[in-house]
Amino acid sequence: KIFFWFYKHREGAERLEKKDEFNSLIEFGENMLSSLPDEGVLITFERYETYPLLFLQAVEGEKCNLTIISKHLLNQPTYVEANSDKLGIKLDAENMEKLIRANIEPAQVIIDSLASAASSGGKRLFFPISIPPNYFKRYMNNLTFLGLVWEYNGKPPEKYISIIKKRVVEDYSYDAFEKAKGSERMLLRSAYNNYVLMVNISSTLARTKGDTETALSILLWGKEKLENHWMINGALYKLYKETGETEKAEEAKKNIQKFVEEHPEEPRAKEFLKILK
Repeated sequence: KIFFWFYKHREGAERLEKKDEFNSLIEFGENMLSSLPDEGVLITFERYETYPLLFLQAVEGEKCNLTIISKHLLNQPTYVEANSDKLGIKLDAENMEKLIRANIEPAQVIIDSLASAASSGGKRLFFPISIPPNYFKRYMNNLTFLGLVWEYNGKPPEKYISIIKKRVVEDYSYDAFEKAKGSERMLLRSAYNNYVLMVNISSTLARTKGDTETALSILLWGKEKLENHWMINGALYKLYKETGETEKAEEAKKNIQKFVEEHPEEPRAKEFLKILK
């Protein structure tokens, strides 16, 4: 009952066909659970991830020993207190308030503590494939890809481009996303956005280590596989500007213009193009 009420009122619910909305979310949840072990902690960031998983545990009895934690609720003292035993963390309302006054997000402290525990042999820690950019960047050097989830294990992943090449699948393209419906559409949206992000962050990581050649190879490969995405061309534009390759920078700019014309529903690409002009 709570799940139905939640979905009925969630933002953007009209994007899915009404007859499919419940089954789509449940299917998406089942696919995510299939990527996870029977025990551990999964931090969710979106409501369409959190509630279907809780529903499957409570109603279907699937993987009930797996702890599902909403990142957004980790800033609420009552929620943290209710889940303290599962998390193995004691953080009362008074100390949470102190963190907030110091401009420190309690949720971040808790997740960092869980990551530290996982590295030391504690409960395994997982994130969904749609992990937000700031968290992906924070933990990317210790994430292992497991289907629809990432596991934080304290171990460095494969270097730079190898992690990208092994993760991107041809079907995770913009056109496939546009044609998909229901749970497939939700899965592809998360995967496609995450792969664009992975290409950009991996190339940035290479650049910060002074490895411009590798950074460029990652971006050019991502540009081909992810259909000339504007974010990747934006990164190429900046890189070419830094290396003084003006003609190639202008070509990247033209590719962004082309993407804007072909995908008018992407307002961020349009805004980025205005900045370049």
